[in-house]
Amino acid sequence: MLVTIDDKIKLSSILFQTFDFTGQVCIYSRGDVMYSLGINRIACIGAGCSSVQVTVVDKDPTRIDAWNSESLPLHEPQLAEIISDIRQHAGESTECVKSRLIFSTEIQTAIQEAQLIFLCIDTPTRTSGQGSGFAPDLGNLKQAIETIARTATDDKILVAKSTVPCGTAQIIRKLFEHYCRPDVKCEVLSNPEFLSEGTAIQDLLYPNRVLIGSQQTVSGKDAARKLAAIYQAWVPPSRIIFTDSLSAELGKLAANAMLAQRVSNINTLGTICEATGASIESVSRICGSDPRIGPHMLNASLGWGGGCFQKDILSLANMTRNLGLDQIGSYWESVVRTNENHKLNFQRRLVSCMGGSIKDCSITVLGFAFKKGTSDTKNSPAISLVRGLLASQAKVTIYDPMVRAKKILTDLHLTAGELERTTVSHSSYSACIGANAVVVATDWDAFQCGLLRNDERQTLNWEHVLQAMQEPKLVFDGRNILDRDFIHKLGGRYVRTVLVAGAAGFLGSNMVHFLLDQGFNVIGLDNYHSGSAANLNNVREHPRFSMIRHNIQFTLPDLPTIHQIYHLACAASPVKYQKHPVDTIDTAYLGTKNLLDLARQHNARILLSRTSEVYGDPQVHPQPETYWGNVNSFGPRSCYDEGKRAAEALAYCYIQEYSVDVRIARIFNAYGPYMHAGDGRVVSNFVAATISGQPIIITGDGAATRSFLYVDDCIHGLYALMHSNHTGPINIGNDRETTVEDLANMVRALLDRLTGRQAPPIVKRPRPEDDPSRRQPDIGLARRLLHWEPVISLEEGLLKTIQWHMSLERLGRAQHYSKI
Repeated sequence: MLVTIDDKIKLSSILFQTFDFTGQVCIYSRGDVMYSLGINRIACIGAGCSSVQVTVVDKDPTRIDAWNSESLPLHEPQLAEIISDIRQHAGESTECVKSRLIFSTEIQTAIQEAQLIFLCIDTPTRTSGQGSGFAPDLGNLKQAIETIARTATDDKILVAKSTVPCGTAQIIRKLFEHYCRPDVKCEVLSNPEFLSEGTAIQDLLYPNRVLIGSQQTVSGKDAARKLAAIYQAWVPPSRIIFTDSLSAELGKLAANAMLAQRVSNINTLGTICEATGASIESVSRICGSDPRIGPHMLNASLGWGGGCFQKDILSLANMTRNLGLDQIGSYWESVVRTNENHKLNFQRRLVSCMGGSIKDCSITVLGFAFKKGTSDTKNSPAISLVRGLLASQAKVTIYDPMVRAKKILTDLHLTAGELERTTVSHSSYSACIGANAVVVATDWDAFQCGLLRNDERQTLNWEHVLQAMQEPKLVFDGRNILDRDFIHKLGGRYVRTVLVAGAAGFLGSNMVHFLLDQGFNVIGLDNYHSGSAANLNNVREHPRFSMIRHNIQFTLPDLPTIHQIYHLACAASPVKYQKHPVDTIDTAYLGTKNLLDLARQHNARILLSRTSEVYGDPQVHPQPETYWGNVNSFGPRSCYDEGKRAAEALAYCYIQEYSVDVRIARIFNAYGPYMHAGDGRVVSNFVAATISGQPIIITGDGAATRSFLYVDDCIHGLYALMHSNHTGPINIGNDRETTVEDLANMVRALLDRLTGRQAPPIVKRPRPEDDPSRRQPDIGLARRLLHWEPVISLEEGLLKTIQWHMSLERLGRAQHYSKI
């Protein structure tokens, strides 16, 4: 779940709160990074306040280096953005923002300076000794307490964040007293996390409760109040629960155990439904409508996973057995056994459906994380599933959008023979090519078929998936997120056909290549006015591609059934559209009208590639989609700017009058391969001049800004919008703003690095009429609705572009490539 605009406002207000608690906070992390996940949210909030400095320490320098980098050691929606915002605020000189969020290996220094020390220590299930397989291993926690006690020179408040057995706070207190100096005292608080991976930011901003357990003494309650003072900066006091440490510890264990039990309950009912022919969706709805039960966590699945449920249930079972409550211990153990049996039954059903043997069958597993919204794989049902498939001699291909290949292979612990039959794919589509069966193992929204519930995100094109599969083309929905009737009706014999208008241009040719790689049938349409046939030379003979030469201003030719239309036609080069302004505005309006009529005729979805030029020379910065713009309707750029605006208005009319399925993208300063050297826009101008040794011409003083988007990111953004349920308009751009002069210097530096040649000089000339002074998109909608944002940096994109142009120079073909 993404953070909304309201959420960001709330974060900002928290950042500038003044806490009642003043001083330094240390967050002691050790073991699995996920145990610092929740408290890092507190670090993010605390670090923005002038009265609190937060230091996160861990003895592992690799982990600390990762937290200090732009590549954090875990995926959590919006975490990287929030930490970045905190660091930016920390650098400001305002009265409210002076402290810092620090990640460090200087453990002893942090301990000595801190008043509150949060213990984010991994407590995995023991693998040997008494309680093996059930009891949590408190070794890391005990070592951390010894380190803190031996280092402390004044009184401390220790806050246990880990989920631990009853009595752990007492153990911590006794250990501290054993190792500390006689004049040093401590209070121990139990403050377990109730954050859920994938929605942790929302859980932080809007917690339904904050639990603080303490000794029921004057000093214990005083310590609890100091901790509560931090939370009260954003949490209503009514949601902070004060209790004793034992109750807090048991309450957290009980909550996780009951949640896991609930998932196991619905999964067993799902098995009964399969045996009887009943609908688990209907059963879930019936049960969930009872207010005593409620609708949450009633979706049948492959089984639960993650780092908490199993560990905490086993800990609870071990504790009850140690108390002599063997029957209760057996009851909670049965919840774990039920989950494991459910996963095994799923594998058995899969093998049964495939004729009793899956030897040498190709099976694709979509998803490896234990749930959507996180990269955590601990106890993921996908791990046991893949191991079981490999043990049955199947060939397995795995894809997960957030889990890296190295992590997947490490978790599986494969033998050499199993590794030969295992592939980790780079995309969901490529993973499914040639598969006899596909298993949905993680409930990522992108894997849905777009017909369930109120799905509003980019979803997998199951028509394409089934077409790419081999018989028997079975789909096993381990997360209950697909429309079974829809999948059944497809039968694997349906392939989408896509029309790309402007196929020979810059964006069009890149889109053609991308769609063919995705398995679509593609028809290209272009009159080569500003595009070039050479852009499509390498796909000319592709069996799923055909090209039609035609001007979209005129009546379109007869076409086979079209399912999607990408309208990427219209010269975007200032050199060309200012030379042929009438042709430009005719293409923008008449061409768009013809393509909208085609979409209406074929009941096809159409994506209109509009432009940031609809904002003109903006007076609002950055530019949100709600900004109406500042455009000169009577000037050299008006043919293009107003033509695009008119096309948006026309699309709105077709939506209102004819219910045409339209998507509108406003593209900001795309660049990259297949961009003509003489295109006339800033990136192509600078690259061409630098390679040829000619002066780089800057119009104006160089302070004008643009936000440059590499073409691969642009294509992925357009594709995400096409497959979303959102009409738009939506900005597709890079929200990094760069001055024109900085861009020129970057291009010069990259050329020097590639060739060793001295870069040409920069020459400044007068700024053209109506040339915008600033340009930067607000891409909040794209992030929230499309789950899309640029991933290729400007430096990387420029390097790829320069290398592409240099390769053409060597072949003497630069003049043949064009841009739209």
